[in-house]
Amino acid sequence: MVRTITALISFMVFALLAGCTTGEIKALGNDRPQVIETPAETEEIAEPPAIIDEEKETVEEEKSRGPVEYSITIGDDYIALRDWEDTVDIYGLLGEPASQEVEVLGQGADTFAGSYIKTLKYENLEIKLFSPHDNGQSFWVMEINVTGGDYTTYGGIGIGDSLEELIVIYPTISKVEDGRTDEDNSAYEISDMESYNYLRFEVTESAVSQIRLYHMMP
Repeated sequence: MVRTITALISFMVFALLAGCTTGEIKALGNDRPQVIETPAETEEIAEPPAIIDEEKETVEEEKSRGPVEYSITIGDDYIALRDWEDTVDIYGLLGEPASQEVEVLGQGADTFAGSYIKTLKYENLEIKLFSPHDNGQSFWVMEINVTGGDYTTYGGIGIGDSLEELIVIYPTISKVEDGRTDEDNSAYEISDMESYNYLRFEVTESAVSQIRLYHMMP
């Protein structure tokens, strides 16, 4: 009787221990257990942050078109101060110049020594472009001089327009203090001091005789 009870208890303990396993073991036939592995959680891999090429952005920003307020109109287009030569088709707009020359600035140019000045000359129009001393390939518009023809400013003033018309279009324009006292024979100018851009009109006998746009190198 005692042996029967002992055997029964031993069987129950064995069954209890077998039932307390991880639950990941199942019978495989009548012989051996099969281990069922619980799949591990997949860790989400974050995408690396986008790399911003600040230098490229700066170059693109620098090569955007110049301010239209400091430009001359040519047909439906314009050429503005600080326009890069490869962002405005100067030759397409004006054709081949009557002359073209490139000058390398000497020591008298101080910090600009070694820089390049390209001068394009057309009838009644001269354009000067600048390139840094370590470049010499890419140029931007530094100065525009108009002495005739159909070229006008963004405001619509051209050679031959009256001083009265000039003041109406540019009410904030001021007379250049260069010693001349005759208002009908003087220079008048507007400027953007923050960008160092200037627009000057030479007036002769109450009419515009020359238009000069220029960027003052700081």
